[in-house]
Amino acid sequence: MAEHEAGSAGPRVDRLEAQLAEAQASGARLAEVSRKLDALGELRREAVTLDRLAEMHARREGLSAQLSYVRNHLTSVEERIRRAPAEQSVVGARLRTNELRASLTAVTLEAESARSAWVRDAQDARTKRQGLADQYQELREQRQRLVKAGPQGDCPTCTRPLGAEYENVLGLLDRQMEEVVGNGNFYKQRIDQLQNEPPELDELDRRRLGLERDLSDATAELGRLEAQAQDATPLAGERRQLAARVAELEAAIGSEPVAYEDRRHREVQNGIRELEPLALEAERLRVVGDRALAIRAELDGAHRDRVAAAERVAEQRARQAELGYSEAAHAEAREAAAAAERERREAELGLARAKAESGAAAEAVQVAERRRREWTAREREAGVTAGDLALHQEIDRALSDLRGELNATLRPDLSDLASSFLRDLTNGRYAELELNEDYGAILLDDGDPKTVISGGEEDVANLALRLAISQMIAERAGQPLSLLVLDEIFGSLDEDRRAAVVDLLRSLADRFPQVILITHIDSVRDGFDRVIRVGLDVASGVATARDEPLAGHDVAA
Repeated sequence: MAEHEAGSAGPRVDRLEAQLAEAQASGARLAEVSRKLDALGELRREAVTLDRLAEMHARREGLSAQLSYVRNHLTSVEERIRRAPAEQSVVGARLRTNELRASLTAVTLEAESARSAWVRDAQDARTKRQGLADQYQELREQRQRLVKAGPQGDCPTCTRPLGAEYENVLGLLDRQMEEVVGNGNFYKQRIDQLQNEPPELDELDRRRLGLERDLSDATAELGRLEAQAQDATPLAGERRQLAARVAELEAAIGSEPVAYEDRRHREVQNGIRELEPLALEAERLRVVGDRALAIRAELDGAHRDRVAAAERVAEQRARQAELGYSEAAHAEAREAAAAAERERREAELGLARAKAESGAAAEAVQVAERRRREWTAREREAGVTAGDLALHQEIDRALSDLRGELNATLRPDLSDLASSFLRDLTNGRYAELELNEDYGAILLDDGDPKTVISGGEEDVANLALRLAISQMIAERAGQPLSLLVLDEIFGSLDEDRRAAVVDLLRSLADRFPQVILITHIDSVRDGFDRVIRVGLDVASGVATARDEPLAGHDVAA
């Protein structure tokens, strides 16, 4: 320790002697720098004045820029006010828009009426042609039966043997078939003619599209004029505000310019920046010079401390000689202490490792116990799920059996009901209807299934099935259904079958007190109690319903 103190005393003395020499040299340098800093104070005072003038100049420039912007905006507003439309222009544009809208509504209604007539004519032609096809099929079947039976066969009208009238009846059937073929060809040509929209409908569509474009342009022009007219009043107020702002800015700017020289301002700032390092240096030199006396006193104390440290070193060496101090013994003791320290650290590491292994083992035991509990719980859940699965499978099997039994008992009853409705709808032409496993309707003719049926016959069979299903639902429910809704059931039927359908629905009044028919066929409207005609109002874009009451019975459409 004494040797360390003696060794550090020397560098301290050298450092203090260098600091003292620096402090003594700072005095001469300070005098030289002070002469150069005489102009710094005047430059700083001038810089304050120039900064104030620069701020005033910048504010004036900003106000001038605002004045220019406000004047430009005022000019734009005045131009928009001059372009504002007159009231007569707005009224004229509004009248033109209303006239175009009325014309468009009229043309749209006319086109809709023409399109409805075209669709109705096409549907009537297809319906009549289908009816003629069904009639031709019936006549051909009658002729085939007559040819097969020969003159001894029965008359299809009076059921008596034909005998000598055989050829006359056969000729009558041939003439009727030729007449049906001729009428069918006429309606076929009529259907071909109605495949495409008629020219007058195309012309109406072109007129409608042209009016829509004109109305769109007129509406846009009206909107533009109304927007400009509505902007006139706010623009007048904005013009007054802008004029007041112009006067305010002109007063704030004034007429006298600010006496500011940017070049002189930069020169002063550059001079200050050049002298500021010298000012910092002068301050540092002043601080160093002021510490000269303190450094000298500290240097004297350092000399005394170095002498005292040297004396203590000599004294310590003398005492070591008396005690017989050995470097080898000291090194051996230090090595033994280091070895003991290493053993202590190894023991601590072993203890920490053992604690960590013990904690890991305890955690592994907890994980194993948790997994055992989870396995037990999942095993119980699996047992419950297996029981539920078996129950569900048994219920599914029972429901499948029940569905099969219901179908086995339901299909014959439904076939009988549908057959009775079919007999009424076809006036006895078909008396039997059978349902296959998929509940598809099969017509029977003399007990044999008809593999090929017309579209009208298929629609009649489907209608009979729908009525049978409705009646069965009512019977199974234990109370009658008060409402039956049928949509577009007349489309492919001829006039006779349409009348038969209406008569059948009237006969079902005790089972279905209210029947609603949705159709576009006008020829059956006389058979209804009430007619509600649904259309589209093109002008407003909403559906309309018009009530056309009729005297009648229990059917509404």
